[in-house]
Amino acid sequence: MNENHLEIATLDWLASLGWTPLHGDVVSPGGEESARAAFSDVVLRTRLSPVVARLNPALSAAEVEEVVDTVARFASQSLVDGNRQMYDWLRNGVPFEQVRPDGSRAAIRVPVLDATGRNDLLAVQQFTVHGQKVRRPDIVLFVNGLPLVVIELKNPADLNADVEKAYHQIQTYKAQIPDIFQTN
Repeated sequence: MNENHLEIATLDWLASLGWTPLHGDVVSPGGEESARAAFSDVVLRTRLSPVVARLNPALSAAEVEEVVDTVARFASQSLVDGNRQMYDWLRNGVPFEQVRPDGSRAAIRVPVLDATGRNDLLAVQQFTVHGQKVRRPDIVLFVNGLPLVVIELKNPADLNADVEKAYHQIQTYKAQIPDIFQTN
């Protein structure tokens, strides 16, 4: 058994729980799904937009895209502060100022997760991200196109591959591709 076998077994297990497994090439720029324009993009906009539209039928298509842009372009100087902010958005909705037909403005919260559980669950194997360096986490779990979990697996046949090595690999990802950690 090697690391690839472990990835496949993990994807099979996730599929049994309702996650759709895909290889990273499918959602990469130019891939079958083309869910992102550049390898530096970590939010799968083509999966987030329809969910935001479904959950918020009163929003126009332009307003939906504005909310998606807000989430996709979110960045924070501190991952901890960013995670706190994003957690608020995931839990309570993305703050949005909507212009009503009469010209008045309303501050609303736009949900991006379906509280009833009808979310798009995607498990992506070998998700390539271009940051300070090119990195490829083993499995990234996306909910409605948002990367919420990064899984780093190690070869079970390698006696030197342990939890500590996986932890250090995640720390490397945090330093070199921090955008993937903004939403998780």
